[in-house]
Amino acid sequence: MTSSTRSCEPRGPLAGCGVDCEEIARFAPMLAAEAHPMPLVFTRAEVDHARTAPFPARALCASFCAKEAVFKALNAPYDFTDCELFLSPDDTADLRLAPALMAERGVGAAEVEICDVEEADGAVMVVVVLFASPVAR
Repeated sequence: MTSSTRSCEPRGPLAGCGVDCEEIARFAPMLAAEAHPMPLVFTRAEVDHARTAPFPARALCASFCAKEAVFKALNAPYDFTDCELFLSPDDTADLRLAPALMAERGVGAAEVEICDVEEADGAVMVVVVLFASPVAR
């Protein structure tokens, strides 16, 4: 397994943590078709970004895993298009949660980590940590 590690001060009280892992191969057929795959799950921006990534199926897989990990961290359903994940060329993950979702669920910040699981024959694991919004005084 490969991953990056980082050390930082928490951005606030923990609101939730979620983890998801999927096989990359599941997502290749979705990108092969011209049609938008799973419009209730992925935004057009995510699909377009994944198609231009160095490893498109991995990028879309990571995006799906992030959405599932956020679902688990929130411990409640939400509109998956309110969560987007974009991978930069250096493999830095940019997790974007809709401001309305964050306000409604009391989330002030989110951290994401992407890991390649080589032992699983080409899988991606995503860990999302949500921090609570600071309490107004």
